[in-house]
Amino acid sequence: MKFLEINGKNLNKLYISEGISKPILKSDLNNDLNLSIANFCLNLNKLIIRINDDEIDMLKSIFISCQYLKFIKILCEAKCMSETILEIIANYSPKDFCELTLYNSKLDFIHPKNLESFFISWKNRKSVKLLTLIMISNEAIDEYYEVYNNEYYKNIVYDIINNYKHEKNDEDYENYEYIDYKNYEDCCDFIYHQNMEIIEKYENLGIIRFKSKVVYIKEEEIEFE
Repeated sequence: MKFLEINGKNLNKLYISEGISKPILKSDLNNDLNLSIANFCLNLNKLIIRINDDEIDMLKSIFISCQYLKFIKILCEAKCMSETILEIIANYSPKDFCELTLYNSKLDFIHPKNLESFFISWKNRKSVKLLTLIMISNEAIDEYYEVYNNEYYKNIVYDIINNYKHEKNDEDYENYEYIDYKNYEDCCDFIYHQNMEIIEKYENLGIIRFKSKVVYIKEEEIEFE
């Protein structure tokens, strides 16, 4: 932290990658590190950080302070953070911001309505730039945390499905009538395909460029470029 206090103003790139996925950073240390970035690294245009699920507001502070930021790569502690991060990007990212990478992230945990709301917000920005959105899912992390057998994640997916069903009218019923609502994988697949349709729509409008990647890397082997 002292290094950032002394040298932060001279940095335009900062990669916090060494040990970024270690449990020690699931503590006040990571929050203090991100606070130092917001306070002392005001000239950054590229940043790689970890955001824990109880530190999401720190991302707002970084965007408010780092007005030259164009690219950010975030290791999400929890897969369900993506939706909140997108909302913060829409409301707080600097005018020249143009690339977001979410590591440990899946479309399955984003409500289609909220994803489209993000793209609409991006489209309506005063200074509209093509946004590159990259989502990377790590199956090794999924296995370690038993994502597909975890009741917490299952409840998120089921809530999205139930909300989606209630928001749609009868004419749209055929889109989800085939889903087995008790089958977690069916629900995940449905959410994924709905979100991909929305993504393709806004790619065709020239608003975003989307990339996705699935990797299998143990947490201790994760390296960011």
